[in-house]
Amino acid sequence: MAGSALDGTGATVTFGTSTFAAELLDIDWSGRVRDALKSTHMGTTGSHTYIPADLVDGGEVSMTFHFNCTDATATLLGAAAETVTIGWASARSWAASMFCTEIGASAKIGEVMTQTLKFKVSGAITEDTTA
Repeated sequence: MAGSALDGTGATVTFGTSTFAAELLDIDWSGRVRDALKSTHMGTTGSHTYIPADLVDGGEVSMTFHFNCTDATATLLGAAAETVTIGWASARSWAASMFCTEIGASAKIGEVMTQTLKFKVSGAITEDTTA
């Protein structure tokens, strides 16, 4: 299946402790980075040199949902970190401890209202690659 594009339909999000649930529209997991530490010194010639950092930043996860004004999303902003599992449409999943950092909502004439949530990943990510 390498190199084959997949439709995102069927992706899911599961919260470990909160009871929040809504109709998921999109997921964006971005910012997973490992810094490059500059190791250039006075004896280096030609080009800068770098070494990989030991720690990895797990990034952030943004999600958009249908918004019906009764979802208890405001409680997520003040809640403790919890395990959040993203089930990709490929049946594989990524899970990590996360906490909510941002909540937004949108209402436009003639369109379904939506809500966006942003989470910061804290710690290691568990990737289920068995599917």
